[in-house]
Amino acid sequence: MTHDLKSETILVTGSGGVLGTALLQSLRQRGIEKVFAPGRADCDLLSESDVRRFFATARPTLVIHLAGWVAGVQGNLNFPADALYANARINLNVIDAARETGVKKIICAGTTAIYSDQVPKPMREDDLWQGAPHGSEAPYGHAKRFMLAQLEAYRQQHGIDFAYLICTNLYGQNDRFDQKHGHVVPSLIARFHQACADKSPEIMIWGDGTPTRDFLYSDDAAEGFLAAAEKGSGIYNLATGRNRTIRLLAETLKEVTGFAGKIVWDTSKPLGQLDRSYDVTRLQGLGWKAKTELPEGLKATFDWYAANQDKIRR
Repeated sequence: MTHDLKSETILVTGSGGVLGTALLQSLRQRGIEKVFAPGRADCDLLSESDVRRFFATARPTLVIHLAGWVAGVQGNLNFPADALYANARINLNVIDAARETGVKKIICAGTTAIYSDQVPKPMREDDLWQGAPHGSEAPYGHAKRFMLAQLEAYRQQHGIDFAYLICTNLYGQNDRFDQKHGHVVPSLIARFHQACADKSPEIMIWGDGTPTRDFLYSDDAAEGFLAAAEKGSGIYNLATGRNRTIRLLAETLKEVTGFAGKIVWDTSKPLGQLDRSYDVTRLQGLGWKAKTELPEGLKATFDWYAANQDKIRR
């Protein structure tokens, strides 16, 4: 079924994050006006009563659910219970409130952390239940797998259509730039910015630089969500389809930031999952394709970060 988004009342959770702000911008550019984008002050997604109240007032017909408790490898290792509980609670509240208010379709942000490192590469959507999520992100990955199980059960019993996008490493403006617990791109951008300001002789990065990741710019990711909202149903990998080493990421950041020091690799630290590459044929079948090259996206994100120090979320 194709959805005319201009005819829908859309509720977007997680609208203040890296993906949410890009998505709202894309909706505005398309002239879509019936959009609710509650912040935490408007609706605490961990509170079942808050979520039900907000849904009952907004009466959305389509939900784009992006919100979640997110962190990088270190954050997931330090706070596994928080990752599992908060994500499971948020997803349960949002999806059931959508059912209660008669929402026709839900588009949800999953994560590539749901994949086991034992599945064949490139990872395909049909393999996502093979093996357990990698130990470095297992609680977070299990919570996101449970959200998919909930969506499938609600479609079977209540007839609610859904699209579940398995998101690769996203980056862009309005990210959470946490140097210690954040995702790799925003944390490294913050660290390179600090190193440039301090004129540091070196910057130390975890691991040996060999693990591969697929880095997707937030504007491209937003367009992927809207393609799924309009035409998609089921499960889709959301990625560029090109994996890059962490070493290449660091060297590209060194170039675009103008850092004059040396990159030092701390091989005593964990590497995380070694290889993440994804088959994006299914989402490209909806007419979507990533457009932003890595150096271009990193430069835009770094320039925004440098110019908006008063707005940065950490």
